[in-house]
Amino acid sequence: MGPYLGDYKEDETLYFNWDTNDGEGASITRATNGTIRVYKDNNVTQSTAGITDVEDFDSLTGVHNCRIVLTDAFYVTGSDYSVVLVGAVIDGQTVNAVLATFSIENRLNSVVENNLDHLMKVPVADRDVMAEIVDGTALANIMTKTDGDTSDFDPDTDSLEAIRDNIVAASPQRHFAESDNIVTGTRDGGTTYTNTLTINSTYFQTSPVTPAVGGFGLNVELVFTVGTGLNRVPSSVNMTGYFDAIPVRFVHVWAYNYLASSWDQLSDNGSAILDGSSNEDYQYALSSHHLQTSDGEVKIRFTSASTTAADDLYIDYVGVGSLAVEAAGLTAEAIAQAVHSHDVS
Repeated sequence: MGPYLGDYKEDETLYFNWDTNDGEGASITRATNGTIRVYKDNNVTQSTAGITDVEDFDSLTGVHNCRIVLTDAFYVTGSDYSVVLVGAVIDGQTVNAVLATFSIENRLNSVVENNLDHLMKVPVADRDVMAEIVDGTALANIMTKTDGDTSDFDPDTDSLEAIRDNIVAASPQRHFAESDNIVTGTRDGGTTYTNTLTINSTYFQTSPVTPAVGGFGLNVELVFTVGTGLNRVPSSVNMTGYFDAIPVRFVHVWAYNYLASSWDQLSDNGSAILDGSSNEDYQYALSSHHLQTSDGEVKIRFTSASTTAADDLYIDYVGVGSLAVEAAGLTAEAIAQAVHSHDVS
């Protein structure tokens, strides 16, 4: 019995080497070559189509090469084949022998049987994969929510890439100042809003002036953009810095309320920016009212009633946090549908 060469695809070409020896085991060539035939399955139908027999391959005595091109109509999928040497004379003996066996697409392929082979190919269309996924299988249940029915799978919204993009869109984000406006006060040392992007002890520094305007000797605004419409809403503002003044003076933090067209005071006497000489961290809550929906603008204000020019507000960092409401169509229901699990044990 010759070796099994494997399961070939239709119309492929196969190669194998075989040998001839004398009674003592020495390599010898064939006195009479005989004929190499191929038998199909367990019947006597046989063929020599596509066979090339090279004796003493590469000038090696007793080593022979056989090539079989499987394009002839005799070679069909779903069958097993035996390569048989008939009527050769070797060392004075007439020899009939099975040289090898093979099959053509006739072995269980778990990838194909489970319709996974399509996943390794380029589909002709986005939804072409659906015909290859058997409903109710583990893969179908991974791709769908609960019923294992892939007929309503939409790659534009249900693919892993789409889910990833929606999760990124839904994730909390941090936004930084894009401009500043000193309503009342003095800009010190040419510093600007660009000094508020990171905590690095490089400050946006301002000081009060006299007389006060609207009750404030210092009134400084920072402007942010968190996104248009209601896809994102501001959730908080974080500030790192300090107010270099005497203990009785402090700075309040405000956010503009676009619904009421007025400023909301975010800090109280317990959370105001008090006198200090080194960085402190502050956080205040924001709401959807603090968003201008037409362009995503958010405005944060820092004020002090001080009119003492020697007082200084040092802002090291300001960041506005935002949350997604319906980013890219992602609703609470869509999130719940995107995040699901199945027991496939």
